[in-house]
Amino acid sequence: IQANQKPTNISSKVASSKIDNSSNNTANNKIQIDIKAPVAPKKDQLVKDTYQLAQAAGFSPAQARALVGEVGRENGFNPNTMFGFHTDQANSKKNGGIFSWQGSRATALEAHMRAKGLVNANGTFKQTNESLQAQFEFLRKEIDANPKWKASFLDKKNITNDEARAA
Repeated sequence: IQANQKPTNISSKVASSKIDNSSNNTANNKIQIDIKAPVAPKKDQLVKDTYQLAQAAGFSPAQARALVGEVGRENGFNPNTMFGFHTDQANSKKNGGIFSWQGSRATALEAHMRAKGLVNANGTFKQTNESLQAQFEFLRKEIDANPKWKASFLDKKNITNDEARAA
């Protein structure tokens, strides 16, 4: 994701189950993501969709760029780790989802995903755009509920990558 990319407005269209991503300057240049569709199988498209879905969950373009970098760092955009649970090699704890939530945070993520009907019978998360967006929505609620995280990340709409790493 390029740092100089123009900001976009994203609104979720409930009736069509698509994300309409329209630039302020080019109304005819629309990108649509089918929210119910499986995540893109190709990594480059998955990265782009992840950026769009982070914004659809309420993050600014700058925040979304930082979060996309964190998704890449956490799991390299591997759908098997993004949409399930795995053991952390560093501490042998159970990690879940795109940001490798652990402990009570992993339990809360799983409850959030279950409430949205996005957990498969085997305990993994559905590998859909909706599931990816739901994880970003969970993250946003988590950040919003923590005054320190809110001030250092969520309240900074034009956050730099360095500020985001520090937050």
